[in-house]
Amino acid sequence: MYTTTLIIIYFLIFLSLLCSIYVALFLYRSKKNYLIALYSASVAIFSVNIILSSIWKNELNKAPFGFCFFQAMFLQYNAIFQMACAFCFAVQTYAQLVLFHQSPSNTLRKFFLCFIILYPMIMTSILIVFSLRNCAVKPRLLNCDVTDPAWVRLFGWSGINQLLSIPGTILSGRTAYEVYKHMDLLLRSSGTSSAEEIITQDSTNQRPKFSRDPFSKKSRSYNITRAAAIRMVTFSLLFALINVFGCFASFAAIMKGASLDKGISSNDWVGATIGIFVFLVFGWPHNFKKVKQIWLNG
Repeated sequence: MYTTTLIIIYFLIFLSLLCSIYVALFLYRSKKNYLIALYSASVAIFSVNIILSSIWKNELNKAPFGFCFFQAMFLQYNAIFQMACAFCFAVQTYAQLVLFHQSPSNTLRKFFLCFIILYPMIMTSILIVFSLRNCAVKPRLLNCDVTDPAWVRLFGWSGINQLLSIPGTILSGRTAYEVYKHMDLLLRSSGTSSAEEIITQDSTNQRPKFSRDPFSKKSRSYNITRAAAIRMVTFSLLFALINVFGCFASFAAIMKGASLDKGISSNDWVGATIGIFVFLVFGWPHNFKKVKQIWLNG
C-alpha cells in the first residue's frame, strides 16, 4: 500500500533521476568534468534501482530473494562508487584551486581511474561474501538492504566507506578557505551553465612563476569564475560534511548492534534528493542559448 510519505519520496526519486540524467548527458556532451558526469550517471542508476521496488508495490517480502539481494548489493555498489567519485573530485578541486595545478597530472588521473573502478568493486565483493554467509540482506519499506547483523554494514556504504569523507572534508574546508580568502582573484562573470563553467581536467591555467602563493596577484591567469569555484567547493564540502555526520551516526548504530530501520529513514530522503542537489549545483543553466548550442552541436 502506497502511503503519502512513500508517494512523496518516489516523486523526489523520479525528479532526482531526471536531474541526474540531464547533468550526466550535458557534461558528456560538453566534454567537461568527467568525475561529476560519472557521479550523476551513478545517481541515475541508483534511482532506477530503487524505483524497481514498485514492481512488487513495495511489498518486498514477496519479492524473490535473487532480486532482493541484487538490489541491495547494487545499491551498495552505487553508493560506494558515488563516494569514490566525490572524494576524487574533492582532491581535484583542492589541487586546482589551492595548489593551482594546470590540470590533474597523468599520475593523478590514473589514480582517479583505478580508484573509482577498483575501490567499489573490492568493497562490494567483500560485502557480498559477508552478506551471503550471514543472511544480512532483508527487505525494507523502500528497498532491500543490508540490515542485520549490524557489523556486516561496516563493509557497506555506511561503514568504512564513509571514512573517506573525513579527508574529503579537510581538503574541501581548506579549499573553501582559500577561495574565500582570494575571492578578488577569480573571474567575475560567466556566460554558460553551471556545469560548463566548472574548471575541468583540460584547463590551461598557468603556475605562478614568482610566488609560492598560488593566488598571488603577480599571476592573474586563474581562469575560473567565482561562481564556478564556489560551486566546486559547495558540492565537495556539503557532500563531505553530510557523510561525516552520517559516519559517526552509522558507526554508533553498528557498535550498538542496532538493525537498520525498515521504515523511511533520513538516509532515504538524502538518497532521494541527491540528483536534484547535483543539478542545482552543476546543471542549472545561466545562458539558455549557450546550453542549446552545446546540446545541438556537442
